[in-house]
Amino acid sequence: MKRRRPLWPAAIVFLLFAGLFLALTLPSYLRGKASLDWPTTGGHVVSAFVRAYHGRVRGWGGFTGYDLEVRYEYEVAGRRYESSTLSYERISVDEFRRSVHTGEELRVFYDPRKPAHAVLQTGADRLWTTPFFLLGLGLSAAGVVLLIVGIGRRN
Repeated sequence: MKRRRPLWPAAIVFLLFAGLFLALTLPSYLRGKASLDWPTTGGHVVSAFVRAYHGRVRGWGGFTGYDLEVRYEYEVAGRRYESSTLSYERISVDEFRRSVHTGEELRVFYDPRKPAHAVLQTGADRLWTTPFFLLGLGLSAAGVVLLIVGIGRRN
């Protein structure tokens, strides 16, 4: 009689990857969703510039990417803060580059429980987080099923 291989090692691998995907996506999504209810305060742009970076991908050639680097100051309850977080969702560099300039006044959304956490645009990035979150849930389910089937095999 052929001996069956145990399923628990595969289940552990599935659950580890599930945990990784959930750990990478869930906190960002929840912060972004919470930011929709954050109060606002006035602020101003300390610096704003676009940084170009260049890279090469084997077999594809070179590419150029752009990062918008913005530092802004704001005040909450008489205390001054500085941040560089634009949003918890993916945003267009071109869109922000045209609308944010050094010295400009702007509206800042801040976390009332932790005023040092702030963004210029609220919302959660569903386009990026949802697929990875669902993948994490799917891997979790598969890992649990493998564990249950593996335990059932032993009995």
